[in-house]
Amino acid sequence: MVEEILKKSINQGFTGFQLYFQPQFWTYTEELYGAEALARFFCKEYGNVPPDVFIPILEQEGLIIPFGRWIFREAVMQAKKWRRKHPKFKMSINMSPHQFADPGFLDYAG
Repeated sequence: MVEEILKKSINQGFTGFQLYFQPQFWTYTEELYGAEALARFFCKEYGNVPPDVFIPILEQEGLIIPFGRWIFREAVMQAKKWRRKHPKFKMSINMSPHQFADPGFLDYAG
């Protein structure tokens, strides 16, 4: 089952998950101003599992909090690297409503 594979992945350091970064440009100037962090999941049993499948499972299983923290940490580390060359670079990260309800949200987002 996908649920068990996702649990195992998270417990093993988010194996199978990757972040991709969709560039964001200003429309009129075509200048790069940032990127959006996009999570993807691949496993041998099911191949590429789309976010509209794995995100609801993570929410239902109570795994969205550690998953969201992993995304946040990874995206911020990447943004720090890119900001060395582009100081005004912005990173967009999609959040689940469950993450905003997490009492520890400000501890890792701040």
